[in-house]
Amino acid sequence: MPKLTTKKTTFPTMIFRRYRAFLIGLINDFEKQIETQVYPILERYKVRLDEDELSNDPTQEIETALVLYLLLQKAKISREVLSQARALQATSIAQFNALAEDALKNGQGINGGIIRNREAMIQAWTSENARLVEKMLDDEKQALLGTIARGFLAGVALNELKKEIKERFKQGLNKAKLIAVNEIGNLSGSLERLNALGTGFNLYVWSTALDERVRGTHRPLEGMICSWEDSTIYKTSIRGEWLSRGAIGATTKHPRMAMRCRCNAETVTGANPENISERNEIRKNGRSQWLIDLGII
Repeated sequence: MPKLTTKKTTFPTMIFRRYRAFLIGLINDFEKQIETQVYPILERYKVRLDEDELSNDPTQEIETALVLYLLLQKAKISREVLSQARALQATSIAQFNALAEDALKNGQGINGGIIRNREAMIQAWTSENARLVEKMLDDEKQALLGTIARGFLAGVALNELKKEIKERFKQGLNKAKLIAVNEIGNLSGSLERLNALGTGFNLYVWSTALDERVRGTHRPLEGMICSWEDSTIYKTSIRGEWLSRGAIGATTKHPRMAMRCRCNAETVTGANPENISERNEIRKNGRSQWLIDLGII
């Protein structure tokens, strides 16, 4: 069997860490705003003089106090999300250039139509992520207002209410981390697929993290050859038949496309002959035709 040559890419860890730090910073800064703007309002509402005053609800005043802050955060979110998208785009272009060199060596052309989709993909991701992060903050606000409203109705002491609010922000931090790893992983994985198909390479080798955290639906694909064009199939060797992933209980998504997926795809860019018959095949048909016969290009 010919020995495959691949272009290995890894999860863009530095970009992910920067994005995660930004999202965590948003949650932490929001918590500080609660301490400076919301807690003083709660202090005023905690003293009840009569039954009529018990019906007063501080949530409207609190929501009004946070409107300007959340509005200002939108501009910050848009700038940072765009910055992360451009960083991923630059990485993607470098990866494309490396694949393009191999494509030209193999005598195959570049599909400009596919590559032009990169900018559209970046723009769509930027818009969706800005919306997603804004919603993350709005969800935190709504959860805060709900906690406060329920607390006042139940007569919860202010100190206890503050503890509940602090616990709620821990959930917000976890959500921020999840958004960071999923969204950076999804876009980087999508760009890798686009680069491969745009340079004429339709195969990749699935590579897991090789530890106990690898999920059961990803483990069967370790070292298997997969298709960028069809995520429902795999094969065990370059000359093997395509098989159904479903038959072995494997995921039908590409690496990094599932939530918190840490797997990578090694795009197959060629093969080296390992025996005389394969070398003779190259002499007879030419390297490009040999790679085409193998299904690599």
